[in-house]
Amino acid sequence: PAARKTATFLAFWTLKEAYIKAIGKGLAQPLESFAFTLDPLGISFAPGAGDDPARWLFCRLGPTPAHFMALAVRPPAPARLAVDAAPADLADLLLLARDGAAGPGRISRR
Repeated sequence: PAARKTATFLAFWTLKEAYIKAIGKGLAQPLESFAFTLDPLGISFAPGAGDDPARWLFCRLGPTPAHFMALAVRPPAPARLAVDAAPADLADLLLLARDGAAGPGRISRR
């Protein structure tokens, strides 16, 4: 079905976008130099790419039925990273922007 094709495309698109932003290269990073699988969620690199899939944590989120998000993180110890996502109202977002306060929907190390 068309809806499934669109959802799959957006899953791959948001994952690729999250990775190229996480490494700080944006579209200067050749998109064919890495690939994702969705089940299980993971990344692979072209030979000579110089990165290690085991160092990365990826998370796909759908804050609403009409929105797709992906998070790419290369933590020092992936087993110690937890991602908690929750809706946030404007007051929470303004508080976070003002002073970086911890709360629901933030990334925390455990």
